Amino acid sequence: MKGLILSLMCFAAGFAHAGTVTIEPTPCVNAYYCLNVNNSANEPINVVTYSQHYGRLVMFINNVVWDSGLWALLGYGTALVNVPLYDGTRVIHVSITFAGGQVTGPCVQQGRVCVFPHAPVSIEGGAIVTP
Repeated sequence: MKGLILSLMCFAAGFAHAGTVTIEPTPCVNAYYCLNVNNSANEPINVVTYSQHYGRLVMFINNVVWDSGLWALLGYGTALVNVPLYDGTRVIHVSITFAGGQVTGPCVQQGRVCVFPHAPVSIEGGAIVTP
């Protein structure tokens, strides 16, 4: 456990050592928008958001934005493996699996828009690997 904490501290401080942090199951507040993600090092992963439409995964770790970029993950589905995320100068690799999000009923008219209800989304697990 100490090794994981140390590796994530190094990860946040600038990747002094290689390491892996396990992403633990976490419910999401909205479709593919998850707050305060549980992890083995108890490091603040403030936000994880995934857009299948734009093929983009973004994570806020220790108030640093890590981004895959637009269109990088088109067609990947909800099981993402070894995805590179960038903060502008460094790279980490993330594997993460989401569950839920399926359409659960017919479209519901809301003003001019028809919205399909979806099942709740959660993170099933994953890993963050630092170089």
